[in-house]
Amino acid sequence: MNIKLPLLISVLLIVVNCSSKKQSMKDSHSIDSTIDKTILDFSKTDDLFKGYTVFEITQREVLQHVKGNIDSTKYRLVNGRPHQSLIQVIVKVSDLHIEATLASEIGTKSKIIPSRYHIKDNKLFYWWDSNFEVTQDTFDTLTSFGVINTQEKTIESNEGQKGVNYYFCSNNTEKFIKLESNEALSSYNTSPLFCY
Repeated sequence: MNIKLPLLISVLLIVVNCSSKKQSMKDSHSIDSTIDKTILDFSKTDDLFKGYTVFEITQREVLQHVKGNIDSTKYRLVNGRPHQSLIQVIVKVSDLHIEATLASEIGTKSKIIPSRYHIKDNKLFYWWDSNFEVTQDTFDTLTSFGVINTQEKTIESNEGQKGVNYYFCSNNTEKFIKLESNEALSSYNTSPLFCY
């Protein structure tokens, strides 16, 4: 009896640990999957892809502002209906220009320099991923595309207002819709994408 209890506890710990690692891998995969699908669709269907070279990607859960309680005037963010279970991926023309003096960010999980990138048909897509450090390769690639500014002069641009929004079902990333950046998902009383 004394041997069976520790053995049972060990087996349960292994099962729980493996289960949490699978969920973590699943979450990480869904992030990459939605970004990959976004880049593929954007490169095939959007005119911005033809006219520009560098794009910024932002990904987040779709959240809504709701009041904290009946008497409260404060709002909080919740993942709720009608847009429950949606992941938003925004692609916009890049207007980011980072000073080359920030090379000290290499090897860190930087909030200033993007940590991930993908090149498709000589076009750069970059994004921040809190699970990845900025590598020398990423820094060099961003420099070669002009995101890292090696010149003394300041570069100004307002091109970053051009873009599109993709919305994916978190439980099935094959289901998604694409809206122009001037179309707000919040203008829909019911979700245009049903994930349930």
